[in-house]
Amino acid sequence: MTISLPHITTLARSGALDRAWALFREAGYDQATDNSTALAVKGRLLKDQAFASSEASKNDVLELAADAYRAADAIAPQPWLLLEAARALHNAEVDITLVDKTNHHLFQPLLYQ
Repeated sequence: MTISLPHITTLARSGALDRAWALFREAGYDQATDNSTALAVKGRLLKDQAFASSEASKNDVLELAADAYRAADAIAPQPWLLLEAARALHNAEVDITLVDKTNHHLFQPLLYQ
């Protein structure tokens, strides 16, 4: 019987993080690199683990969570995945630089002409 990802997420939300991790690994989801849903749940589990861990390892685990969310977004782009990655990095207290992929700027006075 395959353990469903929504079931694992429900366990994590209820506070049974160790059990959620055990089922996640048992089902082989921790090895998945092409399943965006499994990567998103991995990000969720890592984020929850970071908040339950000591301050010394919190930043490293939050960065791993952000990496999992970014990998999930690379497979199946969803806005909430990048928002969760940004939240994880914000909580990790790292500097974030946003780069716009367009090579022009909006010149406001031209909008009135």
